[in-house]
Amino acid sequence: MDEHRRSSDVVLLMRALRGDPVAGIRQLPVAAQRALSLLRDDAPTNMLVDLFERDPAITQALLQQVNSAYYNPSGTRILSLSDAITRMGRVGVQSVLMEQSIAGMVSRPGGDLDAMAQQSWDHMVRVAPLARRLAPAVGAPPDQAFLLGLLHDVGKLVVFDRISELRGAKRRLLNIDKHVVSRALRLLHEPLGGLIVQNWGLDSDIARAIGSHHREPPPAVRDVLGEVVYVAERVDLAHARKEAPSLEAIWHAGGLTGDIAATADALAAIPKGTVA
Repeated sequence: MDEHRRSSDVVLLMRALRGDPVAGIRQLPVAAQRALSLLRDDAPTNMLVDLFERDPAITQALLQQVNSAYYNPSGTRILSLSDAITRMGRVGVQSVLMEQSIAGMVSRPGGDLDAMAQQSWDHMVRVAPLARRLAPAVGAPPDQAFLLGLLHDVGKLVVFDRISELRGAKRRLLNIDKHVVSRALRLLHEPLGGLIVQNWGLDSDIARAIGSHHREPPPAVRDVLGEVVYVAERVDLAHARKEAPSLEAIWHAGGLTGDIAATADALAAIPKGTVA
């Protein structure tokens, strides 16, 4: 960094992240932690229903998701939590819990960085259902692909959260160049993301895929979840730039091994304006 940047608050941020990158990471809400624990332990459905009925926000989120076009193509409305859990499966329920929890954790670091934090979360929310739609084409489990798509950039939210903490401690907006923050996000969000989901008790396969989802370099052992999220992320970024995604370029850049033709067909089958 040049002298100006060295004298800015960037140094505070780097020291905070370097000292103990997972220290102070916000934990999931207690209800979500309890539910995730029950899901991992394969608890009976009635125990999950009892827990969810005490949290109207989670109940609403589950019923909204189970009545989406993906889970309920017939359109016959599902009103029972028990039926919702059965229809969605344990990983599907886990995804709803994570989305509901992390949405409330998107911080406001101040200034131009507020928009960057929101853009990161909006991107994650878009990639998740897109990854689920594309998953069968490369042989990946759809609900796990959704979960990974939702969490793939969670390391960025950790950086923004740390900036928010420093802003609160200093009681002022921090003097941080957004271009430096962009560079920090690019370099740090994969390992930070892998650490945080391990901290939350998620499967090691999810943590490993998050920690290497940019495929630089491509993993020695094929990772179908990592591949589908790589494709979904780049398709979403192309759409954000109002460009047509080139699957050939994506396959080449990512060293992908999945079925490109099947992926193209799956992408073409997604109705315009929706990937849910």
